Amino acid sequence: KLSDITRNIKTEGTFPGFSGSHKGLYFGGSTPSDSNVIQSVDQTSTGNAVDFGDLSAAHSELTTGANGIRALAAGVGTSVDTVLFASQGNSSNFATLGIDPRQYGSCSNNTRSLFHGNGAPAFADTVEYCEFATLGFKADFGDLTAGKDREGACSSPTRGIWAGGETPGGNTNVIEFVEIATTGNGTDFGDLTEARRYPCGTSSNTKGLMAAGYTDQITDDIDSFQIASTGNGVDYGDLSQTRYGCGTLSNNVRGIFAAGVTPSRVTTMDFGSFSSAGTLADFGDLVEV
Repeated sequence: KLSDITRNIKTEGTFPGFSGSHKGLYFGGSTPSDSNVIQSVDQTSTGNAVDFGDLSAAHSELTTGANGIRALAAGVGTSVDTVLFASQGNSSNFATLGIDPRQYGSCSNNTRSLFHGNGAPAFADTVEYCEFATLGFKADFGDLTAGKDREGACSSPTRGIWAGGETPGGNTNVIEFVEIATTGNGTDFGDLTEARRYPCGTSSNTKGLMAAGYTDQITDDIDSFQIASTGNGVDYGDLSQTRYGCGTLSNNVRGIFAAGVTPSRVTTMDFGSFSSAGTLADFGDLVEV
């Protein structure tokens, strides 16, 4: 029913028929040794994460994308792993990229996941993409406005956003975007409130959030911006803990920020509503960091 679809979108940020739409996944991490654990949370409630399965290899700097059916995790070399939300278990190979992405340089819609091949000292600008429906598919998408590393990313159904990060000249505050349905190079969007590396990005269909990171010190600041327009980030609020290197996930109602370095590693998960601003609330804890 249309009324059911409307209710799900407004109250839960989900769409009927997407079997994994309540579920969010965190891949890998550092305990401080690299981990292969995949952890699962229910985005519509609060509580601790539970074990979902294992990656094909342990890694601490994965970059991920998902639609309501499949999740992809890249960064174990050039390999892209995949799991189905509805089938709890271990990951399997989905595709092999021509780049070696890591950290947070990915964004996606229901059709495509875009991966940025970042990593100092190369500071690459290349973006490649996979089609969720086509096993083994990958192709060149375009280039970012500059080579960078450790930037945050988020997306709407139409646009992909990259923000902040580190360039050969130091931290950057640049926000740029692409149209996901086409291919092409990044275009200037605006600036974050401060230049920082390791910001962690998440978004609803309309609003993007870039949280935490490292300026000349660890920060808990969160910037927000409207994805459909262009412009600078504005203050949204703060994480419950000053940290960087968080993992993120979201539905269309709330964003969740997990783990990070304070400088000690933490299992904390925070969440906030896209419709309001302020300090985030406690969600629960990860199984491990």
